[in-house]
Amino acid sequence: QYGLGVNLIAVTAAGGMVDLRLRIIDGEKAKTLLGDQANFPALLVSDGVVLRADEDIASQTLKFDNGSSVFLLFPNAQSVVKSGDPVTIVFGDLQLEAIQAR
Repeated sequence: QYGLGVNLIAVTAAGGMVDLRLRIIDGEKAKTLLGDQANFPALLVSDGVVLRADEDIASQTLKFDNGSSVFLLFPNAQSVVKSGDPVTIVFGDLQLEAIQAR
């Protein structure tokens, strides 16, 4: 529906980062969603904690080529996300179903 697929949500860097990998399925739909800075992905975790990417990452220009990938790293402050925890990807007002982190 939004031109994106989730390839991976995983805790990495000795627990200090959460790695989110998205696949561009339909570049035009993905551009409609992610072209608006307010819809840049955030991660909703337990107790309502929201992880956001660094501003430098959020402000970079994305390529919306079909079949390409978007790799995002989120600081995992105080290791709030652990392998096996449910993580919800949020795009502005849109929330996906929770996905278990690896």
